[in-house]
Amino acid sequence: MLTEKQKKIRMSGIGASECSTLFNLNEYSTVYQLWLLKTGMAEPEPENDNMWWGTNLEPVIRHRYEKETDKVVTYDPETKFCDLSPYMMCHLDGMLPDEKKLLEIKTARYNQSHWGEAGSSEIPPQYTIQCQHQLACMPGYESVDLCVFFWQTKSIVIYNIKRNEEIISKIISGVNKFWKDHVLPRLAPDLYTIEDVKLAYPLNNHEFVEASPVEVFAHEKLIDFRKKLKKLEEEELSYKTDLIIMTGANSGIKNNGDLLCTYKANKNGVRNFILYGES
Repeated sequence: MLTEKQKKIRMSGIGASECSTLFNLNEYSTVYQLWLLKTGMAEPEPENDNMWWGTNLEPVIRHRYEKETDKVVTYDPETKFCDLSPYMMCHLDGMLPDEKKLLEIKTARYNQSHWGEAGSSEIPPQYTIQCQHQLACMPGYESVDLCVFFWQTKSIVIYNIKRNEEIISKIISGVNKFWKDHVLPRLAPDLYTIEDVKLAYPLNNHEFVEASPVEVFAHEKLIDFRKKLKKLEEEELSYKTDLIIMTGANSGIKNNGDLLCTYKANKNGVRNFILYGES
């Protein structure tokens, strides 16, 4: 858990867990929202249940990593800074100095099928960026063991991400550009999401923009898409209805033992349709 001092320091640069936002790989934040945070125009997100569990399970998962690998992890809570960028920093979950390896700990709630085989580097791209950011702050270290605790299986899987100088160079360049072009001059980056627009312009000015060919094209494409979507929704309802009718009084439909769908009553006596086979 970050101390108040570390939280204050973090406002002076980009931490490893924030870096993926600059590359549009963070589903929970955008570059504009990160800019609001770093310029002090927005407050840090309050701790939610997922954050709480992630923080408090960290020592337990670190101990399990040591147990399964028969290795001793060094833990240093101090903020680490990057020699090649004054705007990059990180906080490490652990180090294995003799192996020149870092340890990063994660908890994952979603399906383990989104991850690769144990021992591989096949992990979600936002975590690749985070690990390479940490290696950028730790010269001499050659890899990161990413230890992931999967809630569904109550087990850990260890991935290994090797140092990649090409990615590190792009990270350093991206962080420096963001800080120099936007944070220091307090110049807002481009808006990319509806949430960005809501934050930038919470109130409208009651005026109208004259459409350019770009807006006319976007309007026409949206109208066309909604027509297609309506037709698809009608087709979806038709197929769903067919399956429910064929289910009748039964609990669902199987194909060679595999569930296709269910139509069962919940505790309130209301039947709900669930479709299987989607990925």
